[in-house]
Amino acid sequence: MRSRGVFRIAAVLAAGVLVLGACSSDDSDSASADSSESSSDAMKVGIALSAASNDKGFSQAHYDGLVTACETLGCEVSVSENADDPQKTIDALKNLAADNELVIGVGAEFAAAGTSVAPQFPDTQFSIINGETSDAENLHVYVINQGYAAYVAGAVAGTVTTADTIGYLGGLDIP
Repeated sequence: MRSRGVFRIAAVLAAGVLVLGACSSDDSDSASADSSESSSDAMKVGIALSAASNDKGFSQAHYDGLVTACETLGCEVSVSENADDPQKTIDALKNLAADNELVIGVGAEFAAAGTSVAPQFPDTQFSIINGETSDAENLHVYVINQGYAAYVAGAVAGTVTTADTIGYLGGLDIP
């Protein structure tokens, strides 16, 4: 069944975006949005970003990760950048859904847009990082629990400190 295959590829791409994005260097140039080996059989993947794909930060890391994953898997990438308000996030997901089999919304900015747009495009798979769940079968949400990684980082820092002091600045309420 094609939708299961698309879901499996979506899972691999989402993992690749996260892993490869985390490994990208700060001085890399933004990769081309078009795959050099374009094929009508190639899966088409769109990525929606709240900033520019060459911001040397969060958005570029995700974009570069997707481009690298698609170079390996042979898919085509399109990007929508600077979707930095609620209406732009909805427009970005809709525009990408019109031409792609998989649309990835990077960040919680796309959470509400994902729940409203996914049901309108049942033949397109959506993966929203830090999104909101809904009844839409084509909406897949990946939530990053940063607290767990921060705990491990704190435990490691505690074992290597020579001053017996560590610090942490976080955005979560810590009781």
